[in-house]
Amino acid sequence: MTRHGYKRPHYYLAAFAILVVLTAIYVINLTDIFGGRSDQVYSSTDKTSFSTSTSTVTKVFGRSVYGDIGAGADTMISFVTQDSGGSGTFFYAVAFVKNNDQYTNTNSIFLGDRIAPQGISISNGHAEFNYCDRRPEEPFTTAPSVCITKNFYINNGVLEELPTPSI
Repeated sequence: MTRHGYKRPHYYLAAFAILVVLTAIYVINLTDIFGGRSDQVYSSTDKTSFSTSTSTVTKVFGRSVYGDIGAGADTMISFVTQDSGGSGTFFYAVAFVKNNDQYTNTNSIFLGDRIAPQGISISNGHAEFNYCDRRPEEPFTTAPSVCITKNFYINNGVLEELPTPSI
């Protein structure tokens, strides 16, 4: 037993499980998406990821959606997360534009920390990201309960948020 109460064989089992998971993961290369550095993004249908290059794990969260949101080409939109090992998981909206059978990412737009994604879709030439967040005065320990919809499009290769119509 270790000081945490676990037997050492559990560590070996965990290492084996990571190797098994890695066989089901596909990799997307992102460049200039988060402050000009290049990251490897690991994603699979079970939302498991693993990175050996840095302490920050970047991954596509959930399923991506395909369509055209102003780039004039097939575009893949996704929630992308970054987790640096602290208590937060930071969510971003990202679009990947297809060019010569390869997807290249646009910039990222920060959506929130520890939000609850509800879904994404493409309609009428824009991407719609639905998620729940907290009120500004609520602590991060409060479950997200305020539902938000943000719409994005690509303008000259840059992902931009559509203005919210005034009521």
